[in-house]
Amino acid sequence: MGRPELFETMVKRAIAKASWCSADPVCSEDLGGTGSRLVNKAACHACVLLPETACETINSGLDRAMLVGLPSDQSVGFFLI
Repeated sequence: MGRPELFETMVKRAIAKASWCSADPVCSEDLGGTGSRLVNKAACHACVLLPETACETINSGLDRAMLVGLPSDQSVGFFLI
């Protein structure tokens, strides 16, 4: 972790691993929102949701597809891998 030349590879590997979830395609489907105020889009406890004590916004607004795209169309994600 202290070697800068390894950082890019590590980040790319983390993003690539985030593009798949064992709960897909259910995990990446946007069903109009879930959770207490219907603000969680496509995320499940297996891949994105953090313990409530680790997230000051109570996990609202989380969406894995927003970061890495959909299984059918990765171009909609923030990170292109």
